[in-house]
Amino acid sequence: MTTETHPAATLRAQIAGSVLSPSDAAYEDARHVHNGLIDRRPALVVRCHGTADVQAAVRFAREHRLEIAVRGGGHSGAGLASVDGGLVIDLSPMNGVEMNGTIEAASTMRRPGMSVRTTAQAMKVPKAVAISDAPPAITSVLTIAS
Repeated sequence: MTTETHPAATLRAQIAGSVLSPSDAAYEDARHVHNGLIDRRPALVVRCHGTADVQAAVRFAREHRLEIAVRGGGHSGAGLASVDGGLVIDLSPMNGVEMNGTIEAASTMRRPGMSVRTTAQAMKVPKAVAISDAPPAITSVLTIAS
């Protein structure tokens, strides 16, 4: 007699983050997006902790022919951060800031799951600043002269 491993168990063994399926207690919270009108039910939600997790999730989705939705903050009004029957790659656990320079003229590299507001808070940015978010992963902060 041979035992068959569920595909999600294979993915769980490959990543540092978590893999949630409908049978997991945390699945309901993990599948929801900001727009309450969107009610999609992905087959799996992968909460990535690093780029290796993202790579493993993409490979898994490709091997199993699952449609992918990528979630940064889950604020897509159109619900693009989720997918019925597919795989959600949730980047929100990958939040953090790497700062280069001083607060007067700094450039930071934000991780995909981090909002501009959280970036500013992490950098302890004073209220009188200009924050630019283009391209999205790089945030520039300049102190406004008084």
